[in-house]
Amino acid sequence: MATMPASGSIGIISAPQTNGSICTVVGQTIGSLLALGADARKAKPVCMRNFYSYVGPAASVGVGFCQISTAGACGTSTICNTICICVPSSTPMVAGQCYNITLNHCLTSNTQSGSRSCIILCCNGSALYNCSVSLGGTTNFSCTFTMCDTQTICFMQCSIHPVPGGTGLSCTNTTVTNVTNASPAHGLFANTGAGCLIFTC
Repeated sequence: MATMPASGSIGIISAPQTNGSICTVVGQTIGSLLALGADARKAKPVCMRNFYSYVGPAASVGVGFCQISTAGACGTSTICNTICICVPSSTPMVAGQCYNITLNHCLTSNTQSGSRSCIILCCNGSALYNCSVSLGGTTNFSCTFTMCDTQTICFMQCSIHPVPGGTGLSCTNTTVTNVTNASPAHGLFANTGAGCLIFTC
């Protein structure tokens, strides 16, 4: 870890005093002041003085699922999850930060009449996509999109198996398979690893 000076001359790439390089302390080889500020979680507008006494390197912010609610229970006729994608409340996004996220969805359905698995994903309340399978159907697909500080992305997934019988399970699962910094990079983001699989069966 390194700490920027509390005063004096500092620079984006180099500076005459120890730990005076913003790039070095943030943990980047080069970058604009705006991008370095986002990496260091500084709100815009970013000024050089915002980096006085900054302690680096900048750490990636974990992206995963939160605000999860469940209706129904495994082994009953219907179970649904409502899930939002977010960063931890302790490290909220600052203006101008964006990341790319890839979700993988897998849906299967029991062969019995009335069985179904479905998913719908919304951004700021508007549907981005939806999919459903029934009567023994199955599908597996991925979708990549860019998430920015002003967006809220949530999805609901349900599995329905209303009557005994049939073959197989009605299941839906969603996994965060990849998280990358948006281009140009504004902020450092990573897959949290934990809690990135939502399974409804």
